Amino acid sequence: MPVRVPGKKFSQYYGQGGGNGNNVVYKGAIYEPSDFPPLATVAIGDEYSVGLNNAVISITSSGGEATAKLDSTTYNKIIDLTDFSMEGTDQPEYNGVYNITKLGSNQIKYAITGTPVSPATGSPRIRWPLSVTDNDPTKTDTGQVGYNGDELRWTGTSYDYIGQDRLLKDDGVNLEPVNPRNINLPTGKDYKINDVSVVKYTTTTPTTSTVGGIPAGTSYTAEQLVSVVDQLLHEYLPPAFISFAISGQTTPIEVGTQISGLKDFTWNTSNQGNITANSISIYDITNSATLFTGLANDGTEQYDFTPAITKTTQASNVWMVEGINTKLQAFVRNYTVSWYWRKYWGTSPNDTMLEAEIKALTSSSLSNTGLGTYSFAAAIDEYKVIAIQEGLPQPTTFKDQLTGFNVPMESPYVVSVTNDYGITTNFNIYRTTNKLGGDLTIIAS
Repeated sequence: MPVRVPGKKFSQYYGQGGGNGNNVVYKGAIYEPSDFPPLATVAIGDEYSVGLNNAVISITSSGGEATAKLDSTTYNKIIDLTDFSMEGTDQPEYNGVYNITKLGSNQIKYAITGTPVSPATGSPRIRWPLSVTDNDPTKTDTGQVGYNGDELRWTGTSYDYIGQDRLLKDDGVNLEPVNPRNINLPTGKDYKINDVSVVKYTTTTPTTSTVGGIPAGTSYTAEQLVSVVDQLLHEYLPPAFISFAISGQTTPIEVGTQISGLKDFTWNTSNQGNITANSISIYDITNSATLFTGLANDGTEQYDFTPAITKTTQASNVWMVEGINTKLQAFVRNYTVSWYWRKYWGTSPNDTMLEAEIKALTSSSLSNTGLGTYSFAAAIDEYKVIAIQEGLPQPTTFKDQLTGFNVPMESPYVVSVTNDYGITTNFNIYRTTNKLGGDLTIIAS
């Protein structure tokens, strides 16, 4: 809340505090607190002034002008003023806000209307307005001001300096007098009553060790002091992506499957208060494409997969979500969809098999390896058969899981197979040397 000190005019009107001295005047009503120094509640947007009760000795009028005789101390301090206020007389014609002129001999004059009784009666006093406004968005609180001699006192809730409000000069330099908080005001300056949150702190050298949430090597340049204290007391909790996916999308999927149409990217984050607003981006890493930037952290964004994304061989597609934390550091999470070949196994009475027979075997799964465990049901007078895409890791040994003995297998032969998505590839077909009627689990490695 800026407090305007308009040149030498206002600063010359500070008076001695106390119930019988000069008072802080609020919209014409005099505050006369009993405690020293006098204190008055200051509210944003109201008008205030220093009232000089004992400064006016007499007032007379003639020909539309009023002449006021002041005490010599007051008269010698003031200069010609605009918006000079006279009040407290019994004749309203003398009271009001005027432009004044110094005449000499401790007298001032100002224009009036009407023909009031001369001399004036009552308890005349003079004052000068002080505007308290909310021009500074960093401060909206109220407080107290008091006048003590030629000094302005700002308290907050107490005289304890730490954590309380203080005056800042217009150039931002802190005024930090000793307790009690009496501050001499140079003339012609703007002042702000502000709180500790806007006091700036600059390090002379980087910090040498980690303290609280401030890591070693940190430097500050005009950092808000309240922010520095907050970092000391609270370790910074960096945000992270807890999840990131394409809603409804499974993985792995079979080679040739398409990802197409409208789909929603979804994500969740931790420590959301430490994420910079509108800093979410989504990238297709595999295809070097930027899908979105500047997104709100609302956890979802729809994307049209046109053209569709597919793979004609075993491969993956990686997407990445990125955010920026309040330290302007990036944090990311990836989401991967993989395309796998399908492998088949089961029983057959045939020494060799055709494509349709391979695809009709009783068991199949998507896999990125031919190694693994294969279980077969009992089938009288049938071979145990395993079909593995030729590009996958191929087994060289086959053992009975129950006994650990080797299971004799024929050398593989090759069959070309076109899957359900129109992708054709070669499969190596492994079958047992003998027809084995019982159930069997083979470990292929």
